[in-house]
Amino acid sequence: MRKLALLSTVLTICLSFRGFSQTTDPCEKIVIEKSIVHTSFPGGNGSIEISIEGGEAPFTISVIGDRREKNKLNIDSTKIDDLLSGKYLIVVQDNTGCRKEVNVEIK
Repeated sequence: MRKLALLSTVLTICLSFRGFSQTTDPCEKIVIEKSIVHTSFPGGNGSIEISIEGGEAPFTISVIGDRREKNKLNIDSTKIDDLLSGKYLIVVQDNTGCRKEVNVEIK
């Protein structure tokens, strides 16, 4: 019996070391794909369109820019228009509280 417990422990350690895990993080199931349209003039007509796979709807989406006036918080659209050039952080949170972030730059 003791040998079986030891073998089970060694097997668990080996599987964990090789990247296998007995538990999976449900938040890792959220995948964000992005499509970027860069600005064509200084007025800020750039846009970001995202698609979300995995997770549990509804989703809360926030776009945080490198300047405060760029921020768009708690929006419900997956297409964000009228963006100035610059760097953005897109934060997606699902109904269970899982969050995924992706960085985007509009040129």
